[in-house]
Amino acid sequence: MIFPAYEAGLNSRDANLDSTRRLRAEHVEDECFAGEVTEILLAIGHGKTIDNAEAVGFMLRGFFESVRRHIAFEREHVLPMIGIVD
Repeated sequence: MIFPAYEAGLNSRDANLDSTRRLRAEHVEDECFAGEVTEILLAIGHGKTIDNAEAVGFMLRGFFESVRRHIAFEREHVLPMIGIVD
């Protein structure tokens, strides 16, 4: 996991770890959400009809918006901290 390396870099500079604590919590929530998305996509892939396509679309938009937010933060803050230039 990338957080230990990132936090080690922050600790060495007496930085506040509130952001990483929040991100860890968000990742746990997103994993749960990803499970729901996986379940519905597998059902669709196995031919199940969608009762509410609008709800599925809303679920997918919500999931991918959170993924984009995580990627943006990690590219801007985490990768440079651990020596990876995007």
